[in-house]
Amino acid sequence: MKPLSRLKSALACGLAAVAMVSGLTVQAQAAPAAGPVDTSCGTPASVGGGNCMTALINSAFDMIRGMRDAANVNKLDNAEFTQSTATKLSQKFPAFNVMVYKTVGTDLYDTEWFKGEYKADMKGVLLDTTYKLNHFLDKEKKDPSGYDVFRIWVFQGDSTFRNRTDGGFMNWAFVGNDGDSVKKDSWTCRSGTARPYKCDGDVRTIHFPARSGYGTRTGSLTPDSARPGYHACLDVSGNGTANGTPVQMWECNGGDAQKWTYNGYRLQAANGKCLDLPANNTAPGTKLQVWDCLDNPGQRWNMSASGGFRHLVDQEDRSKDVCIDDFSGQTGNGSPVVAWGCGSEDRRDAPNQNWAWGGTPPTTNPPTPGGGGTNGADVTLKLDDGLGAVPVNGSAGASVVAGIRGGNESKWKLTSVGGGRYRITSSYGLELTESSNYMAELQPWSNSSQQKWQLVAVGNGKYQIRISEDDCLAHDADFKQLGVWTCKSGWQQQWVLESASGGVITPTDPTTPSKPDPKPKPDPKPTGGGADVPTERPLFLKLSNGLGASAPTETAGWGSPIVGGILGYKGSTWTIKPLGGDRYRIVNDLGYNLTENPDTYVAEQQAWGDTSNQKWQFVSLGDGKYRVQIDDDNCLTHDADFKQLGVWTCKDGWKQEWTFQLR
Repeated sequence: MKPLSRLKSALACGLAAVAMVSGLTVQAQAAPAAGPVDTSCGTPASVGGGNCMTALINSAFDMIRGMRDAANVNKLDNAEFTQSTATKLSQKFPAFNVMVYKTVGTDLYDTEWFKGEYKADMKGVLLDTTYKLNHFLDKEKKDPSGYDVFRIWVFQGDSTFRNRTDGGFMNWAFVGNDGDSVKKDSWTCRSGTARPYKCDGDVRTIHFPARSGYGTRTGSLTPDSARPGYHACLDVSGNGTANGTPVQMWECNGGDAQKWTYNGYRLQAANGKCLDLPANNTAPGTKLQVWDCLDNPGQRWNMSASGGFRHLVDQEDRSKDVCIDDFSGQTGNGSPVVAWGCGSEDRRDAPNQNWAWGGTPPTTNPPTPGGGGTNGADVTLKLDDGLGAVPVNGSAGASVVAGIRGGNESKWKLTSVGGGRYRITSSYGLELTESSNYMAELQPWSNSSQQKWQLVAVGNGKYQIRISEDDCLAHDADFKQLGVWTCKSGWQQQWVLESASGGVITPTDPTTPSKPDPKPKPDPKPTGGGADVPTERPLFLKLSNGLGASAPTETAGWGSPIVGGILGYKGSTWTIKPLGGDRYRIVNDLGYNLTENPDTYVAEQQAWGDTSNQKWQFVSLGDGKYRVQIDDDNCLTHDADFKQLGVWTCKDGWKQEWTFQLR
């Protein structure tokens, strides 16, 4: 992962930088009239591509907190705090403008006796925060006489600030202005309070010119840097320009929909729109979108040392940050991109929140496997989650698991053996083989039917790898042995043949399966899920909108609702256990059973009670979809995203159509 661009050299603004403190004009420390500004961000860029701007932002919060704490201890007045803060922030951000402004003052009883009236039109905002400072009318006393609230901006765009406060308390400081005018005007004093009143006095307008000096980076963004050969990129759906167009994951293609420009605090798409957190909603799973570029919090993203883009929620508690997240690590075409809590409290981001500049498009003219012996092209067998078929070692009988691709051990050669069948040979010279217990392993070539695989095209460059008409090579769980299970729809059985040198490979003689009935009908008298229902194996119960049956939190207890939630976290994995006949118990990884509440007809989790409202039936609808029924008339039903599931009257529609996604 390459580091982001360092700060570019820039001349400091040649115009005077002045701080206004308590009504007096005081020359603030400014950048020299000529010469380069600090281009190092104070420290080298972090290994792994972290943006030094983020280090500055973090250190700025630490600095302001330290100054506030020191001011409280030393009982500094407003003038000392504002001027010192503006000066030090200007030194730390030499290519930015700075404004420190007192917005509220209280008395001993926390009554607001002062309200700073202002209008801020700040552009290119890097930092916007507030801090509370105690004030002491009698510095000999231990306890404060109230407190003052200061708002602090660090910004780079062409901006205007209008101070409409009574001139007797102009507790403010600023650096970087090139215009200053005063005129009498009327406004509403103490607006937003219970007793506003009309004021008529001086309004002071400060203009700040746009500043330059901090570099930008343009390119595609991929979360796949740790997995060689992975080609998923952050993408604007259809390169749409309408406000609210979703962003998604899509195979890297080098198009404008995947070109982003980052300036240290904002990600702008090639079509001019900006990556946006809708309504600044930081709830886990909020889907990201593009919107007109605005100077609002929902469009501010700071890149961390590991490559994560973090959105600040609370400057006092950075563990509350939310990150751009590729939705549980799913990177198949159309997979949504969401906001989610950033990794751990020590500011390390989760793996599916790490982004790198680059993203490799597939080759336009890929090779085709074939030829005599084992002289076919080297390929990797890739799943949508980025893992692939990888032997654990080169011994006969070695398991083939869902592992990380990229090394020599993950390479295979496909050789046609006639009749639409292939032998699939590992780099160890041993063959992909179905074992006697229906698992995938390596064995020497024996010309047996358990080593002759069929490639069945399922669309979008993906194939099922079948050992028979009914059984497919299948992902069970990450880094666990691959199985040979009953064929059905779902990414766990859909493989991409990817050249080890780049590009997607098209087999010479793939088979195209017959098309299913476009409108499958359930059996009028269903007998349950039968052999197609995967039992005793961890899986998701998934809907077509990408959500699934899940506990509301990872620590939810007895009686908690089951919701239509995000998959991939604790509480969303289920195991289906046969009870005999056509009934099953459905147990999640918290140890609770899917249960119909008999009084409210909603779904919740309960301890096993061997009652009829915990014994479910699976009714096949075709195309890998099922109804989950508690009786002949009532089905597990999606009501609304992230809301409790119901057990309502069975009827047509996706809200009662569930698929199994193996973990």
